[in-house]
Amino acid sequence: MERNRVTIIGAGLAGLSAASYLNRNGFSVTICDAGSQIGGVVATDHVDGFFLDRGFQLVLDSYPEFRHLLDPSRLALKRFNRVLDFVDAEMNHKGFFDPREHFQPRETLKMMRQFRPRDWVSLARIATRISTADPKVLFESPTETSYAYLRRLGFSHVAIEGFWRPFFRGIFLEKNLETSARMLNFVTQNFLRGHPCVPETGIAEIPAQLADALPQDSFRLDTQVTAFSDSAVETADGTVIDHDYLVVATKADELCALSGDASKDFGYRYVSNHYYATEVDFAASATVMIPSFPDTDILTVAVMDAVSPSYAPRRTHLISVSTLEVDVDATAHSGTVASMLGISATDLSPVRTYRIPRALPMVFGSGHHGEPYFMALSSRVFVAGDFMENPSIDGAIASGRKAAEAIMFAASRFGA
Repeated sequence: MERNRVTIIGAGLAGLSAASYLNRNGFSVTICDAGSQIGGVVATDHVDGFFLDRGFQLVLDSYPEFRHLLDPSRLALKRFNRVLDFVDAEMNHKGFFDPREHFQPRETLKMMRQFRPRDWVSLARIATRISTADPKVLFESPTETSYAYLRRLGFSHVAIEGFWRPFFRGIFLEKNLETSARMLNFVTQNFLRGHPCVPETGIAEIPAQLADALPQDSFRLDTQVTAFSDSAVETADGTVIDHDYLVVATKADELCALSGDASKDFGYRYVSNHYYATEVDFAASATVMIPSFPDTDILTVAVMDAVSPSYAPRRTHLISVSTLEVDVDATAHSGTVASMLGISATDLSPVRTYRIPRALPMVFGSGHHGEPYFMALSSRVFVAGDFMENPSIDGAIASGRKAAEAIMFAASRFGA
C-alpha cells in the first residue's frame, strides 16, 4: 500500500519535529529548505577549534516537548549552574540561586536582603502556583504584559529592576517586559523544574539528532520553494514535487509571502551575539552573568567552555555576549565585558559576531492573546512554527507535532 506523501517546507525544528512524528507513523516525508543545512537558526559553526552557536541559545532540560521527542542522554547535555550572577554598575556581583540546591546560610541571608520581604512572599506564590501546573493551563490564563502581572502580584520596583527586568530582557529580547505573562510563567516553571543546558558540541546537535532518525533521501537542501498548492510545491528551478499533504514550517513572514497573504503583520525581535576569546586564566564559572544596570544593551555574558570544555581549544576561554543591537561592533562592549569578567579589555580577542534580525517572533507581545493565528490553510495544508505556539525550542517542536497530528487525523479520515 502506498504511503501518504508529505512535503515539508522548512528544515528548522518545527519542520523536523513534524517530519519525525510523521515518519514514525508510516508517512513518506520530503523536506525542502532554501538553506544548505538543517536546523534553521538552531545552528553551530566550528571555527578555529571553537564551537559557535548562532546566538546564545539554551535548552531547558525540563521542556516537555523536547523530552518527549528527543533523547537528552545522546546529546550529552552540559548544565549551567542554577545560579544567576547579576552585575551592577560598580561591577559588584550579586548571586541569585535556589536555596534548595545551594543552601549556605550566610549566602542565602545575603541574597534575601537584596529585596523586600513582600517580594519573597510574591515569588513563593508564583513558584507554588506554577511549579506543578500543566503548561497548557499557563497558556490559557488571562493575557497581560509581564510588567503588569508582576506589579499586580505586589513585586516592588527594586525587585522588578534588580531581577525580573534584567533576567527576562535576555529571554524576551526586549527591555520593557511587554511580553505576555504567560511566557514569563512558562519560562519560570521550566527554570524551577530543570536546568539550562547546551549539548556538548553545540546547539546544532538538537536538529542533528532529529535528522539522523529520518531517511537521508528525505532532504532537499538548497531548494527554494516558490509556490504551493494542496497537491504540489514548485521550486525555483521549476521542479514540481507532488504530495498528499503539506506542512509549511517557515518563518511567519515567509509563510505570508508564499501564501500571498500580506494582511498579517508579524514582527520580530532582534539580537546580536558576539564571541570573544582569551588565553588569560581567570575564575571562569558555568554561570550566566546578567547586567542589572540601566542603559546597557548587553543581555547576557557566559563563558561557554566553563559549561562544556568542547566549546574552546585547551587553555582558551570562549565568551558569549548577547546584545540588543544589530549593527554595533563587538569592540563597543569589550571594556564592559572585560570588567564583568575581571580582566583587561586588551585580553579579549573578537572571534565572530552573529547578527540575528529575526530572532524571536513577537507573538507574545502585549497586543496579542497568544492563540495561534491559524493552523490549516486548507484540508491538506498545515502550518508549523514557533510563532504558532511560543517563541522557544519547545514551542517549535510542539507546533511540528500538532501539524503532524492534524495530518494523521486527516489521513485516517480521508486518506490520500
